[in-house]
Amino acid sequence: MTKTLFDYVTTGLKRWHMRRRTKMQLKDLDDHILRDIGLHRDEIDGVVEDLIATSPELFPATGRSTTARPMLNRLRSSGSAAWHT
Repeated sequence: MTKTLFDYVTTGLKRWHMRRRTKMQLKDLDDHILRDIGLHRDEIDGVVEDLIATSPELFPATGRSTTARPMLNRLRSSGSAAWHT
């Protein structure tokens, strides 16, 4: 099946929306919870973008809802520097 320009645009918009929603969910957590998971508030954007670059399967181009939990589990298991700061 050949992808059309429309397919590329809708895929990009869906992934953008999922990234935005994930960042918002993490930013809604209070500082105590962020500290418990080893994350600082100013690292959220970078951590989500790093996860996208290294694990695009966490941001499928489907309409399904996603939460920060799978990404946080992936980050925790990856040994990222954010968990050791």
